[in-house]
Amino acid sequence: MTEGDTDISEPGDELGTEVTATETELIDIDGDGVPDGIVVTETTLTDIDGDGITDIVEVVTTTMIDVDGDGVPDIVSVTDTVGMDFDGDGTIDAIESIEVTGIDLDGDGTLDEISITEVTSTPDDL
Repeated sequence: MTEGDTDISEPGDELGTEVTATETELIDIDGDGVPDGIVVTETTLTDIDGDGITDIVEVVTTTMIDVDGDGVPDIVSVTDTVGMDFDGDGTIDAIESIEVTGIDLDGDGTLDEISITEVTSTPDDL
């Protein structure tokens, strides 16, 4: 896929109807015309009860950045955010997000530091 391509599929699922779109973006950090990273965003909309209203929205974003130009990602980050509509009114009632980031500090191709961040928002927070 090239920059900005979108792939849409609608697989059947035991949870109901799912629609998934994938978008890919190349990142040129230093402006030299050579991509230094890639961001892949996959959005899944799920209608659990089949009423035509999306009940769950999940967005998974994966970012890989090659800081030193050796072709091996030095920073890898994955964020998974889920929004849920519990009462079926079409409005998100709760959001849960988790981000995992790994950094290769010494350039040996192995992630040396990993951080995990989790955020949950309830109706009172929204």
